[in-house]
Amino acid sequence: MKLFLFPLAVLMTLAALSFPLSARADDGLDPFYQARLDEGKALYLRGDIPGSIQALEIASFGFLDHPEKRLEGSVYLLLGYRRTGDAAGESRCRGEIERLNARIPLSSLDLPPAVRAALEEITAGRPKEAAPKGPVEKRPPPALREETDGDGPGDPGECGSTDDAIGQVPRDRLARPIEDDA
Repeated sequence: MKLFLFPLAVLMTLAALSFPLSARADDGLDPFYQARLDEGKALYLRGDIPGSIQALEIASFGFLDHPEKRLEGSVYLLLGYRRTGDAAGESRCRGEIERLNARIPLSSLDLPPAVRAALEEITAGRPKEAAPKGPVEKRPPPALREETDGDGPGDPGECGSTDDAIGQVPRDRLARPIEDDA
């Protein structure tokens, strides 16, 4: 009987080990980086923002070939950087999210309602500026603008200004050479 149980136990052990290996080979995710992503998300939800950022930064390196996981991590990183006031990190994550969102819709991510609401608040708060439809008039800097009473040709709001007022700077606004006291 013992001779029958030993090979059966070995066979069952091999079968049990081969299933997780084949499943892992299908998705190609490294368990170390997946654990960092899960840890970072959990730390963010608990309020440990610095720990969350650290874990998510590590995880982001492991998901270069997995854009959906990278997008999910970038969302949490964006929220973390926003809460810490790190503008450079926030800007970097915004760019990463925009780049990945071109291929993967944010709606496909399984985000908790609080995280989704915070993300929508951030993305709705700063919409992209649309390109101007017509020509853009470039005005001189305020220091070089001619002050008028509003009814002359130099009035910036007046459409019918004459060509002789364009490019003229009042004499009192011109740069003066430095005079030596000696």
